[in-house]
Amino acid sequence: MATTREDQINFSHLPGAPIKIEDAGISYCGNDYFIERETYPEAIFECIVSGKGVLCVNGENFFPKAGDVYIVPQYAPHHYKADPVDPWVKLWFNISGTLLPVLLSSYGLSETVLYPDVRLDNRFSEGLQILRQSRDSGSGENHSVLSLEIISGIIAELGNIMKERLGKCGSASINAFNSLGAMEPIPTLSEISKTTLLSQNQNIRNFKKKLGATPHAFFLNKKINLTMQMLRNTKMSVKEISLSAGFCDAGYFSRLFKRKTGLTPLQYRAKNPWQNAKMKKGASVVKVGEN
Repeated sequence: MATTREDQINFSHLPGAPIKIEDAGISYCGNDYFIERETYPEAIFECIVSGKGVLCVNGENFFPKAGDVYIVPQYAPHHYKADPVDPWVKLWFNISGTLLPVLLSSYGLSETVLYPDVRLDNRFSEGLQILRQSRDSGSGENHSVLSLEIISGIIAELGNIMKERLGKCGSASINAFNSLGAMEPIPTLSEISKTTLLSQNQNIRNFKKKLGATPHAFFLNKKINLTMQMLRNTKMSVKEISLSAGFCDAGYFSRLFKRKTGLTPLQYRAKNPWQNAKMKKGASVVKVGEN
């Protein structure tokens, strides 16, 4: 069984600063690598060079792999575990200071933990090399300046990558998901993130901005609108309609339909008699932004 090896540089003995790298290094994780913290005063910036594993922050699971960067906010409860077959090699900085949240917010990075396929290995490696040179020279007077330069550089590059990615992928990816048929399964946030290369929180914000609803609410309303058409324009039973729209439980579908429309499926059909053709003029629909 491989054990964990670390090349670590520690600066905790130096005075505090608005942004200060407390320690940094590279970890060659072993098969049993596991870290758990209920609270931690420093933010954690980690760049995955190779391998994979699982990270949990505030109860939400992420799966960082080679090429990804993740940021664990200050004081957030978290744990992470390397894959026993393909454990991580990762570069990292632990950072304190009151200026850090301000910088993250200014680049729109406050609410995101995992940044997939950003490939910042060189940026992290350069930062580590600068810190090693500073340590070897025995000069600690400029550590606060070096910390600001290294971390602000990482944040700026990461922010610019995500801004460009959001511009390129956001509208196109949402249009692609918008074209999904209402009879198809509702995609999960994880599935959407794999397509857009954006975090789950970013996808939620993007859907709300462009389509007026969260991804789940948007696709659910598409299904409800489909069932409304089927109730108006076919003689299918409620069970048949629920199955056609992807609801395996007709009882759940009926309760959901009533919550969305104010009527049970049969009450809705009674108010909108079968037309065998076009939608009745003025027939209601569930608006996309409605929950």
